[in-house]
Amino acid sequence: MHINRWQLPVQPVFAITGHSAEGKTLPDILANLHEGGFAAYVTTSRPTSREGLCITRPVTLEMLN
Repeated sequence: MHINRWQLPVQPVFAITGHSAEGKTLPDILANLHEGGFAAYVTTSRPTSREGLCITRPVTLEMLN
């Protein structure tokens, strides 16, 4: 008898809004920048490095302004 088993690595995470992220420094951010404006600035300025920022969808400069 042969049995195969695959395991998906899962880590516990949490989510916060842009307003509650103000003033915090976080190691990793998964961001949707389609809100634009100040919310996009707050979101992108929270991670401790560029590698810690993951943008979920492509965004243009016009969308941010």
